[in-house]
Amino acid sequence: MAITLSHFCTKTGKPIIADNEPITETIEHCLAEYFAPNATFKLGVVYQGLTTEEDLKQFTPLGLTLQFAADNRFYFMDEELREKIFDQPHFGAAYGSNMFTPCQSFSERENLRVLVVDAETGENGGVMPNSEAIKLVGDGDGKIDAALHKSLGNEPATPFQTRFGIKERRDGLDIDNDNNKTWQFGKGTFAPRDLSQVGNGYDLVISSEQLKGRGGGEKEGVSERGREGGKEREGMERGSGTGLSSVGI
Repeated sequence: MAITLSHFCTKTGKPIIADNEPITETIEHCLAEYFAPNATFKLGVVYQGLTTEEDLKQFTPLGLTLQFAADNRFYFMDEELREKIFDQPHFGAAYGSNMFTPCQSFSERENLRVLVVDAETGENGGVMPNSEAIKLVGDGDGKIDAALHKSLGNEPATPFQTRFGIKERRDGLDIDNDNNKTWQFGKGTFAPRDLSQVGNGYDLVISSEQLKGRGGGEKEGVSERGREGGKEREGMERGSGTGLSSVGI
């Protein structure tokens, strides 16, 4: 699982050449490919003080639009993806690099039971007392059921860093809830724990701090996502260079 990005000049639209060859780079196991497996990705080179907004828009007639950015790396695609994940355009820059973070491995799981806990208050939709729920999460920290952790090939009792994406979800038993139509991006650390006795059993307990890119709506959605019966389809990616488990999802 990998994508290849060709580098091009945002002033001229021409490929960047080095040693008589177009510059390309390959990124393995990134969320961008999970969310848009059939898309074309290109990396636009920008020039501080010279590149204009009009320069970045000139490729729209060619089917390429600026979707994400990180520092001087501007990611163009032939599909609209940013608005499916983020509800405000600036999140495409704030969290854009996470879409293209190379990870060690990738796995997709369906019908996961996920409990989202407010990192500040412990609110969790009444599944358990807030005072107990808040002990399960921290800043960027969540829990993964030990059985799921093992099935993904992780080392026992070893936390791992992750980037994860949610493509399909159901809030409680309400199939018409508008939240079901949105995709979600998250990051942070998951630590293994027996979650079979939490409520009726969960695969993941996610801190609200792990969910990124939907300003103002996360806390309002916590109680809905915390209901029993919630189902999600998650693509999860294990980050590299963390010093934690070297085998992940």
